Amino acid sequence: MLVAIALVATLLPATPAAAADEGSGEITDSETPKSGKSKSDKPYALQASDPDAPKDPAVVAAKKKAAEEAALKKTEEEKAQGPSVYQKWQFWALTGAVVVAVVGVIIGGAFIIKSTNGGEVQQCIPNVVCAGEGR
Repeated sequence: MLVAIALVATLLPATPAAAADEGSGEITDSETPKSGKSKSDKPYALQASDPDAPKDPAVVAAKKKAAEEAALKKTEEEKAQGPSVYQKWQFWALTGAVVVAVVGVIIGGAFIIKSTNGGEVQQCIPNVVCAGEGR
């Protein structure tokens, strides 16, 4: 509940003046620019016609070759490092042994605690006084 209230509080403007400054998103007569063009009225250019992109085939080929060499170097480094720890069989053997040991300690501990407290309460033979009767 508090998280929802905090979320709503962050989305609301801080003051009524800030809400009035934001406007409703609609263009009114008072918001239209009076001068001919503003700074942001540039013609849109398609992304494919990037002027910074090299046009020379030799430069393009050199960039592709450099990218391929970097990818090859990265794969060689990964091979040199070897597999991750969790991909080795020794890791899983040790993990399995730890899990089996923990389960054994839990079950064995429960059995030992029960036996030190006298074990299961058993039915007494008639006409014999039993210690632990009525637990």
